[in-house]
Amino acid sequence: SFTRTGWPPLDEHLGGLPIAELTTLGAPPGVGKTWSALKVASGFGKQKRRSAIFSLEMTSGKIVKRLAQYTMPKKVLEYVYINDDMLMPEEISSIVSRTDDIEIVIVDFAVLMLRGESGQQEQAMASIYLNMAWIAKNLNIPVFLLAQLNRDYSGGIPTIRSLRYSGMAEILSSVVLLGYNPNQIYQGQTDQQILPIVEGKGYVIIGKCRHKFPHNSPGAIQIEWLEDQGWGDRSSWFPIVAI
Repeated sequence: SFTRTGWPPLDEHLGGLPIAELTTLGAPPGVGKTWSALKVASGFGKQKRRSAIFSLEMTSGKIVKRLAQYTMPKKVLEYVYINDDMLMPEEISSIVSRTDDIEIVIVDFAVLMLRGESGQQEQAMASIYLNMAWIAKNLNIPVFLLAQLNRDYSGGIPTIRSLRYSGMAEILSSVVLLGYNPNQIYQGQTDQQILPIVEGKGYVIIGKCRHKFPHNSPGAIQIEWLEDQGWGDRSSWFPIVAI
């Protein structure tokens, strides 16, 4: 039920991404959400598998520049479709449904789809999660959604409840990942700090997995952070019993 992404940390410690299901990655700005998306797209491209990136935050030119930062060959970049238009979730569904060779959909910065008052935004976020889950199920491909954290998130290690509209994320996402990268942003610590702060290292926390956890419990993937290339490929595992 999982497919290999070509990015070793996810493949080794999660088994890849679930097919026909939604995976949500939440993190504060600047800790590596977009780099995670590009690592996955690059991994698919190296397998000659086509990915579609819908970026509502970054222009296609900036994405290509980042991809070039880790010297992605043109033959790999050819497998990455990038759309930086300000689309609504229904429009993304329509575009992907008309294309039969896309093997993963990546949506960056879903919060920018939100419009209107608080109640309308909550309804809109529900629509985003529902549409992304629909794409995954009906097209039998993984969908990787990058999401923002709550406005009242005050730093430290994030949990599922730190996600904006976490209820919909938890219900509709088969896997919930959380980015924690103290090398990139000051996030503070608590007396019960459970993940060590190591220079040149960050974490992708597996907060929820509808399938069996590969290491039999929630935990965090500690991943090298390269100043000019974002997330690296070398990683290790930290079990977290209560998250």
